[in-house]
Amino acid sequence: MPVDVTLSPSLGAFATSADEKAMLTADGSCYKDNMWTAAHEGTQSITYSLGDTYKIGEISLYHAETADMPSSLNTGAYSVEISADGENWTKVADISGNTDSWNNLTFKAVTGKFVKVTITDPGADNIARIADIDIFGTLVK
Repeated sequence: MPVDVTLSPSLGAFATSADEKAMLTADGSCYKDNMWTAAHEGTQSITYSLGDTYKIGEISLYHAETADMPSSLNTGAYSVEISADGENWTKVADISGNTDSWNNLTFKAVTGKFVKVTITDPGADNIARIADIDIFGTLVK
């Protein structure tokens, strides 16, 4: 049965900007003052190092509105990729035109140790935000 891998003590998170706040996306909370934000121009991404190898088939992503912010600040477009080695990636989701506060993405399970979320449209004010993420997987032995 899949578990929320973000609860693992071996999880690491690294971002293209505001790297020191990347782990806030995996703390189980959706609060305005406790989320990752990146107010830099261009594409932004967060890469999660899972520590172990998992078969991943579901990811939930929580946007600005889940933290009581305006819906116009929700992430508009992003992709999700999974990798076994951190170099070769398999795209499992490519979302555009998003207005939802929360997305539950289900897909054919992919085996990997890394998950990358790449934001190409951060929302109305061009500040990338992720309030929280859940990565569901089954440990590969």
